[in-house]
Amino acid sequence: MKLTEFTKLLTDAVNEGAEDALNETQVYKDFITKSEAYLTYGRSNVDRWMKEGLVQSEHASNKAFTIQIDRKKLARVAYSSNRITYLATVDR
Repeated sequence: MKLTEFTKLLTDAVNEGAEDALNETQVYKDFITKSEAYLTYGRSNVDRWMKEGLVQSEHASNKAFTIQIDRKKLARVAYSSNRITYLATVDR
């Protein structure tokens, strides 16, 4: 097994374990605001994912101007869009 493969497996295990622990303790809310998503994943990424239909936003029921996004769906899209897997400039 190559070091890069091992690193990816270890990173995946840590991320999954951390997500499970946070979900069990209910530290994370089910939805985050659009501005929180921008801060976490970057405005251009979130806007692109929404435009492509990978992530949907909705208005919060208790606040008229608050737009919220499902945290788990957003995290899945962000994880699958990991830019580390893209080709390096030299390899393009």
